[in-house]
Amino acid sequence: MGEQIVLGLGNNIDYEIVWDSQVLERLIIEFEIRDSEICTDIQIFSIRDLVVSILGFLKSESGGERFVTSLEIILDFASLFEKRITMGGTSLRAAIAMRKIGYNSALHLVTINDLVRKMIPQEIPWVCSNDSDSFYPHLIVQFNKGTCVQGGNVSINTKSANRIIYVNDHDNVSYGDKS
Repeated sequence: MGEQIVLGLGNNIDYEIVWDSQVLERLIIEFEIRDSEICTDIQIFSIRDLVVSILGFLKSESGGERFVTSLEIILDFASLFEKRITMGGTSLRAAIAMRKIGYNSALHLVTINDLVRKMIPQEIPWVCSNDSDSFYPHLIVQFNKGTCVQGGNVSINTKSANRIIYVNDHDNVSYGDKS
């Protein structure tokens, strides 16, 4: 490869949703979510749980990353919003940024699929430790300062911005089996 910088150990596809308070407000009403149950540390077994978690992060004005028990929850929730599909993983994004300022690097990937192959710039060499294609998009929820969500007895108006990441990504998990 000839590069002197090697980056790796994690990559993915990101589904970056375009924030829409009206969608969250509709889900608050539909799922009858109460302000008293909003928290960030809920286990996520359903879209309802995911909404409770998102509202918890908004209410605490914090960001974080949470595991979702099923990839279908991420896919179903993301389908409710406009979204951008982007490359994820700090090392992959760093390699792209470094290339723009004149530094070459090679990547070690853990996830490979047709989207990854298409989106990695051709001039960045890579190897993948996974022997088959896989698809575990991360859900990226970015909220801005002044984000307002109101529904039922829930009323949240953020004073700061932050980002939440929801994953069900067996390629990037360092524990357990991949089954």
